[in-house]
Amino acid sequence: MNNSPKFFEQPNPFPQTMNDSVEQLWQMLTPAEQEKLAAISERHLNGLNSGLGARIRKAFGLWQGNKALMQSCNALNPEDSSSVIIRTLWARLQH
Repeated sequence: MNNSPKFFEQPNPFPQTMNDSVEQLWQMLTPAEQEKLAAISERHLNGLNSGLGARIRKAFGLWQGNKALMQSCNALNPEDSSSVIIRTLWARLQH
C-alpha cells in the first residue's frame, strides 16, 4: 500500500476556472434547458440566480469555499460567481 501524502489526497471535483465551470454547466443542462437559457433576454438573466444559480453554487462547491473559481470569475462571493457563469454561458449560446 502506498502511504505517501499524495495517495491520501482527494482530487478536487469542483471546476477551478470560469471556463471549466461554463463547460461543465453546459454538460449539466439538458438540451431543453440549454434552449431555454439561449432564449432568455439579457435583462432577465438575474432572475436565474435563485434557481439555476443555486444549482451552480452547490454543484461547483461555491458554498464550500471554492475560492479558485470565485477568483477566476473575478467575484467576491458565491452569488456573483454563479451570475458570471450563467452570463458567460448565455453569451456563448448567443453566437
